Amino acid sequence: MSAVTRHGRAAVAMALLATASCRSTSVGDLRDLAAEPPLPYSVLVTGGAFLEFAVGAAEPPPLGRTYRPEEGLAEAVSLEQVRDVLATANVFVQAAGHEVGSPLRQAMADLEGPVGADDTELQRLLSSARSAGHDLLVVVEGLRDAPIVRRGVNGQWPITASVWLLMGLGMLIPDHTYESGAELDLAVRDVYSGRELYTGFIRPGEVDLALIDRTDVWGLISSIIVPPFWVGDDVGAVETKVRDTTTGRLLVSVARSLKSRDVRRQIEAQLPAVLSFTTDGEDALVEVDAAESLSAVRVRSDGTVLDTTAAENFMRELLGSEQQETTRRRWAYRGRLPLAEVGSRLQVSVQTVFGRAASATVLLR
Repeated sequence: MSAVTRHGRAAVAMALLATASCRSTSVGDLRDLAAEPPLPYSVLVTGGAFLEFAVGAAEPPPLGRTYRPEEGLAEAVSLEQVRDVLATANVFVQAAGHEVGSPLRQAMADLEGPVGADDTELQRLLSSARSAGHDLLVVVEGLRDAPIVRRGVNGQWPITASVWLLMGLGMLIPDHTYESGAELDLAVRDVYSGRELYTGFIRPGEVDLALIDRTDVWGLISSIIVPPFWVGDDVGAVETKVRDTTTGRLLVSVARSLKSRDVRRQIEAQLPAVLSFTTDGEDALVEVDAAESLSAVRVRSDGTVLDTTAAENFMRELLGSEQQETTRRRWAYRGRLPLAEVGSRLQVSVQTVFGRAASATVLLR
């Protein structure tokens, strides 16, 4: 075989390998989301993806569940991970989370079934969130574990075969597909009424694994003479890899779901008022689109209620700018607040004549 031929085959193999690699790009890349402006809300992340393992229960069969009972695995996806992915993806202006052991967090995680807005534990949590200056609650309501299903050899096998024949690196091509049925239950609630503005079941989707991820040493050795897509699985390796990938997929899906245009519209459609902010270098312009006429306004700067002459003038101006749009049956308001009067984080909350409230938060610096 000539050097040119060898080099040509190597180039083809590398191209095929690159093609497969592009198709399996890490789902943890959130740079595209982070580049978009955050939703104008400060949120408190609470609840938890806790799992219950019955004491003395039989060991699940191979691939019988995604999160196999292990010591210290009471929380499949930690609340800190959820909070961190929201921050990494720049989903909200601010995302704070309850610490492990927080009584309020544990109380929310322990609730089963639909939680009414008048639930005692929820009301305690709402009061705490309002006092801390949050606009919304993001509640992890639990994780439904499920088996891992083998979907078999996928459409990558021709690439696997080509790279295996040319370079012996077919073990690197993700040519087998698996799917976890685990679901993360998520809800977004209004901190004033406790009403659910959004609920969703986050699913991880299918996972493609290469031979190097799904077998043991003997499997890798056998791939020297057997095409990788014909080599059997090591179920322990499959469980570990699918579990890790599932956790990452669930977290990324939470961020993408909450920052999607559809979810934002769903949240805004149920709020009594939607607030938006712009700046001109000197003032913050606040506009309110409300379903009902407003009766009160409050301003917070960096979490502290702003009680100054400038804040009073702003609230008076905002309420006095009322214009009713009869075609949409909505009320519009505008007001200016000098930037020199506020810190880096501005929250404006409003209340309607029927006692319903809403708020939004923006970072000014």
